[in-house]
Amino acid sequence: FEGMLGASDKISWWYKNRESKESYFSIPYTDHETGLMRGFYPDYVVQMKDGSIKLYDTKSGFTASSDETKAKSDALQEYIQINKTKRLKGGIVISNKTGTFVYTKGKYNPDLSDDGWEKIGL
Repeated sequence: FEGMLGASDKISWWYKNRESKESYFSIPYTDHETGLMRGFYPDYVVQMKDGSIKLYDTKSGFTASSDETKAKSDALQEYIQINKTKRLKGGIVISNKTGTFVYTKGKYNPDLSDDGWEKIGL
């Protein structure tokens, strides 16, 4: 994924987010097991040359369909909607042999045939 970001001529800059510190970017979400609020730290913050900002969290294997990923995806899409004047976009990212896809709709569905998945065009 970082290779795609680095090769794109549409990106001004990108940042690999870290986690578990106040200095990193996080979005609150409800932990599916405990019901407690936690911080979700999307993997990448990307500034596009058109001024928009994209928030991406990469997943693979079983993590792509976990309840935790569903909760994080839903929180991310809600955050994007609440802050739409900031020109935010993004979502959960999955790569397979046919390409790299991002989920951009409301309630997360890990099935790539769902219309919430879009091929990333960086």
